[in-house]
Amino acid sequence: MIKKSLWAVALAALAVGGTSPASADAQFLEEYGDIFGGRTLLGTRDEGRPENALQGKESEAENPTSRLVISPFYRTQEVGDLLDFTYTGVGFAYANAGGNPWQLGLNLYNTDIDIDGGGDNDFFGWDVTGKLGIWNQRGGRGPAVSLVGRYQDLNKLFSRWDAVLAADIPVSNRLYGTINLGYASAEGDGGGDAEDFIPGLGLTWAGGRRWSLSADYRFKNDVDFDEDMWTIGALYNLSEAATIRVGGGKNGTWFANFILNQDN
Repeated sequence: MIKKSLWAVALAALAVGGTSPASADAQFLEEYGDIFGGRTLLGTRDEGRPENALQGKESEAENPTSRLVISPFYRTQEVGDLLDFTYTGVGFAYANAGGNPWQLGLNLYNTDIDIDGGGDNDFFGWDVTGKLGIWNQRGGRGPAVSLVGRYQDLNKLFSRWDAVLAADIPVSNRLYGTINLGYASAEGDGGGDAEDFIPGLGLTWAGGRRWSLSADYRFKNDVDFDEDMWTIGALYNLSEAATIRVGGGKNGTWFANFILNQDN
């Protein structure tokens, strides 16, 4: 339950140049714009399920077991009627496909929060994410399930943590769905906090080793300004070592990544 309106405090404090809690969720290194995928960025060698373009791409290494990713990114979105968020930064991730697949990721970014008719404020932000495959990650065609944990901090504004059970479920040879069952808690540096359960749904069409299309929906919740959210995005492999990610969605959302990967 929300204890103090994150939205009201965020707007009021930003307007006077103060500090406040505010949370607008965004995913920078997933196939989806606002939910977590059920698998890591590197597909397993005996994967029997459809994969997005980055997971299933041809690799410079033969049967790679690990992948290092570096990705500059950009994202902009409107929050409510008066706030515009713009993220510019770089993400790093390491995925290991041996045994139980696992992944660690770090994003560093500047967040420009513009108040319509009232100037703008810049905040340094960072988040760290861990993902561990816990069920049917190697071989077969059943669901692939992971535990996901994330901590996010936007300097002088808010901190947030998420715990998510994420599952990829094959639908056909080229289509899979994703389910998120998550819980999040956010606390503002200037007062106020919120916590809530956050479910999400996704669908990915694996068009081939070069491209894939994804769509996701995150349900309305207290932590994300009491709003729901949807995005549509695409991954396209330029080469064995380079991929682009572009997409958009509700509330004037647009995002783009240039993803570089090194496989071993």
